[in-house]
Amino acid sequence: MAQCRGECQGGISGRGTGEIQADFELPPYPRGLLPCPLVKNPSIYENKKREELLVSSIAITADNFHAEVLESPVPVLIDFWAPWCGPCKMVSPLLDQIAEEYSGRLKVGKVNVDEAGSIAEQHGVTSIPTLFLYKDGKLAAQKVGAALKHDIVALFKDLV
Repeated sequence: MAQCRGECQGGISGRGTGEIQADFELPPYPRGLLPCPLVKNPSIYENKKREELLVSSIAITADNFHAEVLESPVPVLIDFWAPWCGPCKMVSPLLDQIAEEYSGRLKVGKVNVDEAGSIAEQHGVTSIPTLFLYKDGKLAAQKVGAALKHDIVALFKDLV
């Protein structure tokens, strides 16, 4: 059983319960939640294999930060977020789209500041959402606050 944000709309049973049921296996999502576009448009699952449904972003923790970010062969866009943050919820679907569109050329990672506060502290994150872009293990750009998709893409466009 997958969890949603309670924004379930027709097509998948469990509306408003925070849980959904479907006739197929749903992909894992970094926060354990389904992104809103998938819940609002369940037809995108039709005729797809499980491998095609996997979200391209990854959860960044203190344990995997070095390997996933500093040693990454591609630029890494890190989203510092929290489940209770309204602007973070607005940016999250955009980052999922970017992760899919730039798969193989850009890695999108998400740091839950409630669970990985040490990473946020090391980066001096005091407001969320905050985006950090790493290239070749070095900080290349950052943006604080919610942003439109084209503004996020502008952070890394010249690096991919």
